[in-house]
Amino acid sequence: MIKDVLLNVLIILIPLVSFQLAVPHTYNEKKWFNPTVLFAIINGFSLFLCITFPVEMKEGYFFDFRAIPLAMSFLYGSYLVGFTTFGLYFIYRIFIIGTTGIFFGIVVSLAIILFCLLTYKAFHHGKLRKKIFLVIKMSLIIFLLKLARCAFNWHNWQMNAHDLSLMVLYLAVMIAAFALIIILVENYRNQQNKQMEQADKINSVGQLAASITHEVRNPMTVARGFMQIFQSEEYIPDDKKIFLNMMIQEIDRAQAIITDYLSIVKQDGLKIEQLNIKELIDSLGSVMNPFALLKGVELHYNTDQDLYIIGDQGKLKQVLMNIIKNAIEATPQGGQVTLSTIEYKNEVSIHIKDTGIGMTKEQLKKLGDPYFSTKPSGTGLGLTASYRIVEEMNGKINVESEPDIGTTFKLTFPKA
Repeated sequence: MIKDVLLNVLIILIPLVSFQLAVPHTYNEKKWFNPTVLFAIINGFSLFLCITFPVEMKEGYFFDFRAIPLAMSFLYGSYLVGFTTFGLYFIYRIFIIGTTGIFFGIVVSLAIILFCLLTYKAFHHGKLRKKIFLVIKMSLIIFLLKLARCAFNWHNWQMNAHDLSLMVLYLAVMIAAFALIIILVENYRNQQNKQMEQADKINSVGQLAASITHEVRNPMTVARGFMQIFQSEEYIPDDKKIFLNMMIQEIDRAQAIITDYLSIVKQDGLKIEQLNIKELIDSLGSVMNPFALLKGVELHYNTDQDLYIIGDQGKLKQVLMNIIKNAIEATPQGGQVTLSTIEYKNEVSIHIKDTGIGMTKEQLKKLGDPYFSTKPSGTGLGLTASYRIVEEMNGKINVESEPDIGTTFKLTFPKA
């Protein structure tokens, strides 16, 4: 029996989860209509298999988890998807299985449909706990209907401890399967929504950058040129030239911000080549060592092994310099920043660890978003660009941090 229960759970999990992970979902919680025929077919197929391979609780009485794909069709699909799945079930039930016991099957299905329709808005506007609570209520309704059927079919049936344990097992497995599917789907949706929000933010930055770049940069360049000329004039007192220096520095800072904007939205193709990570990191020393020395931070390298990846050398240098610079600036005098490389089976990882101020969990969640920075004068655009570049190179960035202890950036790429 346990074998049959596990088979039913796998039947439910594999098609539903694989569809959610493989197909980008365009669900909009403000609209009911999302006619995804493939979703209905997969749910219908899962429902057919559940009916075909039921679990026998006692002689002449079977149960299965057909309710789950039917409910998911309504909760994560639309009217069209839900009723299509129900129609497929109805056809399969009559023409393949037969009409024996069909009345009870239709009653349970209609109860599930009614529950989904009544709780649809609450389900999609609620948090994960709310969604799990709603499917627990649905499972209890199905469970009670099953008990009613037992009492109806066997008038003299008296539930013993064995029967009760099997019914409780049925309820527990149904709730667990429901909850597991919802957790997997919701986690995937949250990741997709975050990526979409990130893309929208970057697109907004790109439109802004495209509209202001030429209009702002040209007059700034002219103004900076005249200020440099005034600096060389003898009739301007030295104490006044300090203000000219300050204006030039601020113009340079504004130019750097514009450059960060452009680095996010430029869609230049990658210059793909095989990169030696050790040589690439060593080449950064001439730039980063003096900067670390100026800040009073020790910069260490643990990159003795020759490791190779495929990517764009110039862009990867830009990413590493940006992250190393941030690490040095976040580290107080006397602290350390360590660069190390680690080889896994099919991947190469670059770790940049500092002993700086660290970040909270809330700050980590916002890391990489445009305009978010832990530095008072930072824009966060450089790190946004770094995330995009690493993603273009089929890599990923993971960050670990604890306040007052330090931060570790882990850049992982496929091994060449």
